[in-house]
Amino acid sequence: MMRYWVSLGAIIAVLSPPAFSQEESPIFSDGFECGVQRWSTICSDGTCNDGDSSEPCCGEAGVCVEEAPAPWSGPVMRFEDSSAVTPPLCNSGYPTLVGDYGFTLAAGGSCSCTCDESTGMTCNNATLEEHGGLACSTFTPDTQVVVPGECAGLDFALQTGPYYRFADPGITGGSCASNVINDLQAAEFDDQSRLCGGATVSPGCAENLLCVPDPTGPFDSKLCIYLSGDNPCPVASAYTERFLRYSSFTDTRDCGVCSCGGPFGTCGGTMTFQNGCDSSPVWVGSASPATCSYVGSSATHVWYSTEPSGTCSPSSGTVTGAAIAATPMTLCCMP
Repeated sequence: MMRYWVSLGAIIAVLSPPAFSQEESPIFSDGFECGVQRWSTICSDGTCNDGDSSEPCCGEAGVCVEEAPAPWSGPVMRFEDSSAVTPPLCNSGYPTLVGDYGFTLAAGGSCSCTCDESTGMTCNNATLEEHGGLACSTFTPDTQVVVPGECAGLDFALQTGPYYRFADPGITGGSCASNVINDLQAAEFDDQSRLCGGATVSPGCAENLLCVPDPTGPFDSKLCIYLSGDNPCPVASAYTERFLRYSSFTDTRDCGVCSCGGPFGTCGGTMTFQNGCDSSPVWVGSASPATCSYVGSSATHVWYSTEPSGTCSPSSGTVTGAAIAATPMTLCCMP
């Protein structure tokens, strides 16, 4: 008969559970060992599974996060950038587009006013000066009031010439039509926020926690929950970073009414010196406003033909109404 000897150390070795790496250590945070039947990988929430290979942990591609408390929805991942950037498509981890939102509303542009040239004004009476000296150098010239549009005889004292001058008499009355210049730019969101949801929930997390995929770039790494309206974040929740996003806006901006002040300008025109007021007078000379003109001493009459022109000062342009972001949605994210 053959006999076999087995050492006690060998028996102990056979009965001992396998060794674990530090990452797979089946030790609870309080030091309790999972035991032979509970030695599978520790989940990311610090608990052990039952050792049943059909019950996997929330693996490296997943993360345990709080469930969204009612009435909130989520979790979702978000992408935020300038509206000039094309947002990425939702991916396999979070395949459902929840929506696209904005958060910085730009409403640029301005309103201004202009005025057309004035109409309906009349010229004031002009004062004609007669100078005997060259370049109208007489210290005390003889004067005569000339009514625009009328042929009048020259006063006897003014018939000696030969130099004449008159100042522009200016205009009275009239008005200018106003114009509104609308340079308001269409309102739009400068920034955008895209939310993607619909993640598949896997087992492997403690009660009230969800095992969901980790967000991948270019989406933000922090998951969020959302609720329509302007709301505070849920109390005692891990989702503490609050953001307001908007899905629409109202734009009631317009330009207000413009107005124009009273006209100011010149009468212009020419004074014609002649030897009568009949249908075919003999022209002797002419003079323009603020110009010393040589006419001679043979003129007996004067005619003032006017060319009035004027402008008005416009009022400042005003913007009425406002562009306001609307339909808010509250986003609360993990910090």
